[in-house]
Amino acid sequence: MDTIFTHTLFYSFCMAALLGALVGMEKEIPRKSLVWSTRGVFGGMRGYALISLLGAVCLWLDEILGIRNFIFTISGFLIVAIFVAISYIHGVFQKWAMSFASEYGALITYFIGVFVMLGSMEFAIIFAVLLTLLLSLKDYISSFKTKVSRDELIDTLKFAVIAFVILPLLPDDRYSFAMIASTFGGTEISVWDNAIWQLQFLNPHGIWFFVVAMSAIGYIGYIFTKILGKKSGVIISSVLGGLVSSTAVTAAMAEKSRRYTLNNSLYVLGTLIASCIMFLRVIFIIILFNVALLTDIAVPSLMMFGVLVGVAIYFYLKSKWEKSVSEEVDVENKVESPFQISPALKFAGFIILIKFIAGIGIVYKDVWWEGLFYYALGIISGLADVDAITQTMAVEAGVGNVMSTVAVYTVLIAVMSNNFVKGTMAWKFGDRGYGKKVMTWFMLTMVAGIVGILFV
Repeated sequence: MDTIFTHTLFYSFCMAALLGALVGMEKEIPRKSLVWSTRGVFGGMRGYALISLLGAVCLWLDEILGIRNFIFTISGFLIVAIFVAISYIHGVFQKWAMSFASEYGALITYFIGVFVMLGSMEFAIIFAVLLTLLLSLKDYISSFKTKVSRDELIDTLKFAVIAFVILPLLPDDRYSFAMIASTFGGTEISVWDNAIWQLQFLNPHGIWFFVVAMSAIGYIGYIFTKILGKKSGVIISSVLGGLVSSTAVTAAMAEKSRRYTLNNSLYVLGTLIASCIMFLRVIFIIILFNVALLTDIAVPSLMMFGVLVGVAIYFYLKSKWEKSVSEEVDVENKVESPFQISPALKFAGFIILIKFIAGIGIVYKDVWWEGLFYYALGIISGLADVDAITQTMAVEAGVGNVMSTVAVYTVLIAVMSNNFVKGTMAWKFGDRGYGKKVMTWFMLTMVAGIVGILFV
């Protein structure tokens, strides 16, 4: 038993030292973007390994001696803190460094050894990896700070408000116009007895959650665009722009196709990639709000998506063969930061309008053929956006207001309608060759979608 205990103790001490050395390794590897100097750098592999080991030893002494107040652990931490403070003050006076990140890292490293000795090995490993990652991202974070303006910071704070302040406060219930009017003393108005005004279509929490989710997707693309810069290339710009708006990408490509006709295949590629990302957005919304629809929408979606991917690969290879002009497509100038309050409110208003119109179809579905109404709604909403109608159909199908097949058909029709709009935009505003290619392949995806619908 003593031998097993000794081996376990030795293993814990070794792991504490190794994890500390992992954190310290980052301090000793030169950064490419900096003229490396050891001056002003606190610790290293040996220093951080000893700090972590000290934490493990101190806790072990507290446990082996039965000290309840963790005297050794606290004392060890104070010793490390004193050395860290001396190093930082010395560095400040010598004007070597003003950042406190390395010193903070040393203090946290002490607790890695403590966690190891407590038996939380997995937590200690995760902690060490995350700490090393944060310390090693200094160059990237510094580069990112130079590309972020004050307005973008304010927009980000606005998003934090709508995501973490407004969203939790909104009620997760369905409301009708009559219920809303009753809160303002309008219960005696007879017009509210109409079935349309009694329609409970408005869920503030659900609508705002969708706005937050889609804004977050857009912001991911926006952040990567800022990190990669305006010279990120057509392919990367199309992927990132497609997260925000495939229509905006199409507009950017159409504009460039008129100015640089030798790059037509490259611009067609960018347009197709953005539309592929649009398909992924639709699938994401389905998974988020009604995963049961995936079974019905899988075949036609995969057929349409497969055509776009196949054609995109063809134009990628063709663009490599063709002589082209060295000119990047500045998609990010076409796509503003998605965290502005005004666009978010407009988007929420559009969702509410779509939901209200869809609710009218539910009320009067006995008057007309239910499918015909929603298919027409899919065509109309697809002229502007596919996200809102996708979310509406997913939710309504989930609560049983709309049949699953009708919801799937409506979403697919909206996608086809949106692709037709983008094809028309490419035809009208782009170079003739570019517009012809984009319209042709978008029409082919529509044919593939119709064929796929036959298998639903």
